[in-house]
Amino acid sequence: MLKPPSGKLKVNTDGAFKDGFAGLGGVIRNEDGLCIAAIGMSTEGFSPLHAELLAAVHTLEWCRSNEYNNLIVETDSAIMLKMVVNRQGHWTLFPLMMEVSLLLHSTMSSLFLVKREQNRGADLIAKEALSKSSSFIWSPPIANNLFRGILDLEAADIPYIRG
Repeated sequence: MLKPPSGKLKVNTDGAFKDGFAGLGGVIRNEDGLCIAAIGMSTEGFSPLHAELLAAVHTLEWCRSNEYNNLIVETDSAIMLKMVVNRQGHWTLFPLMMEVSLLLHSTMSSLFLVKREQNRGADLIAKEALSKSSSFIWSPPIANNLFRGILDLEAADIPYIRG
């Protein structure tokens, strides 16, 4: 895992979708690569891309409300990244895409594409939120052993295969 430059926070977002519901996940790390918060939420959704956009909005809104700016935001959704950068997309997703763009601007943040393996913490949070139909915020010490283990693997840059 690459640590963010000094003075920046790294934010990973991911969405999960199943049967009309979306699980939203976000992981926020400091410049040392240590998790300072993990947030998850379950809500209605209509597609995997809709879940990805909702996850980005939810996580960026949380960062803004906590006055976190100058973020490096990472996603594993190439389609979402392309939509936000080009400001183009299906009309049903356009308002969310614009909201992501505005939140990136207002928090002085940049959006980057990463491999799925580099986004596994946010992926786990999104799946956890979807399976439990709940919302939560974890901050250290993190009680969830699986999530803590994945964060430890990421910090050590050890590969992990998703199940």
